[in-house]
Amino acid sequence: MRRRDLRPGTDPKLVHELLFGPVYHRLLFSTEPLRKNDAARIVDAVLDGIAAQPALSNEFRGAPSSNGHGLVE
Repeated sequence: MRRRDLRPGTDPKLVHELLFGPVYHRLLFSTEPLRKNDAARIVDAVLDGIAAQPALSNEFRGAPSSNGHGLVE
């Protein structure tokens, strides 16, 4: 936040919950296993939401995109 990479007023506790919530949900309520790239996808989604300026979509970062929303299936 000091470098102004994140939006002003970003709540670190909420960011922590946004990062770990999907992992716990997958482990406790889903039958799908955690995959190697899940952590990167979660972090990218959270950082895109709290970044001071909108990030480039995954297509422009060179990551594969199969559904047009930057999410790899």
